Amino acid sequence: MKYLPKKRFLLPLLALGILWGLIAIVPLPDYRLNAPQSYRFYDRHGELLALLISEDGYFRIRGADDAISPFFIKALLLQEDRNFYDHPGVSLGAMTRALWQNLKHGRVVSGGSTITMQLARMLQRRHRSFGNKLLEVFRSWQLERKYTKTEILTHYLTITPYGGNIEGLPAAAYFYFGKSAKHLSIAETALLVAIPKSPNHLRPDLHPDAARAARNRVLSKLYQGTLITKDQYQRALKEPVQVQRQGYPNQIPHLSWRLRKQSPRQYDFHTSIDLKTQRHLHQLLGHYVEKINAHNISNGAIVVIDNETRAVRA
Repeated sequence: MKYLPKKRFLLPLLALGILWGLIAIVPLPDYRLNAPQSYRFYDRHGELLALLISEDGYFRIRGADDAISPFFIKALLLQEDRNFYDHPGVSLGAMTRALWQNLKHGRVVSGGSTITMQLARMLQRRHRSFGNKLLEVFRSWQLERKYTKTEILTHYLTITPYGGNIEGLPAAAYFYFGKSAKHLSIAETALLVAIPKSPNHLRPDLHPDAARAARNRVLSKLYQGTLITKDQYQRALKEPVQVQRQGYPNQIPHLSWRLRKQSPRQYDFHTSIDLKTQRHLHQLLGHYVEKINAHNISNGAIVVIDNETRAVRA
């Protein structure tokens, strides 16, 4: 009997050792973190000119490749994982609160998943069950062991589902609002924080009422968390949710496909084109062709070259 206390300490230590051993030797299926990217073509100032679909049929832009506002990160963490930078992948406090809320309501109202656990779920999409939840916990520890917090957040922002074949915040910002993720309004930020909870049921282009309700819940949390003022909160609530899914930007169709064919393993292309000039000339040429269409002329071309540098601007 005098050895019993030692055994009590030994068994948990043994279990912990086995767990860390499994984390180290069981392969982490993180190939999806390196999923094919969409091909991006930028103008001389870094503005997006064109976006071509990835090899696996998704519009996906790596989160770190597109400047994302610090406000979006703060809003995301406030909504999904307040202690992201402090926990080892799993928040016992959040899971305990979620369990209590679920028992109290008699149904699943909260999952208690951290950002890392959500990323783990994206690696291998499975139906919700207690066993799969344990697997998420295990994969989360593996992710935290292998990647930094910044890398985990970058992967999350790259492959988070946003409905249909749109993945990741940068692609969602372009498709739902026609802009870069760094230029989102407060209301747009709240909506894109909310959508991944149920991407196909909260798509603003298909379910605007559900999307608005989800957005407003996030806005309320941002106000209560003092990330926005009362005036900003009230103005954001009035912003309509009448989103039409934008077509992917493609200001240089011929050039983009030519560059992709030349360098199929390259995803970022920086050109000498000036986006404002390109748009202006496209409009100008369109009006001109309309005027001469009666003479059976239905197309035309313009090339603008910088005399000093010989760089093609449009």
